[in-house]
Amino acid sequence: MRAACKGWLRADGEKHRFEVAYALRPPDSLYAEFAGRIGGTQAILVVTGGRLVVLMPGERRFLQEEATPETFDALFGLRLDAADLVTILGSAGMRRTFSIADDTQRFDVTVDEERLRVEPVGGAYGFQGLELRFQEIDRPPAIPVEESLFDVQVPGSFERIALDPNAAGPLLLP
Repeated sequence: MRAACKGWLRADGEKHRFEVAYALRPPDSLYAEFAGRIGGTQAILVVTGGRLVVLMPGERRFLQEEATPETFDALFGLRLDAADLVTILGSAGMRRTFSIADDTQRFDVTVDEERLRVEPVGGAYGFQGLELRFQEIDRPPAIPVEESLFDVQVPGSFERIALDPNAAGPLLLP
């Protein structure tokens, strides 16, 4: 499945707007390309096989971590595992409501043909909501997702950075 959308994420009292195109391969693989504020690519996120890589082409830097709820929490303020994130994003364009929970927090997800909304219910994290408004949705077999999309190659000239779990606000969003 592939989708392109504009959205916002509210975390730690701030609203972060973004534009993203993504592709999924269930159960837990994700490719997402975040647009920069004035065009170009701000970041490319690839999650597959329990591994997460973020390329930041404009800064010539990259991040490589395990794809854990703690990592997604540091990146987006959204504490989910890769399979739950793929489940949520994969419901794009379907009319449904469901919940996803871990030991500390539950997320209510509402989806229709035009948007997807994730809202926290309880919990102690800084995530306060996410909304995606779909511009395009393609489901297989219309346009198959190529396997090579999930095989990220980090350019040798990129500098590896460490994830700071104490950083304020979502790392990947302006």
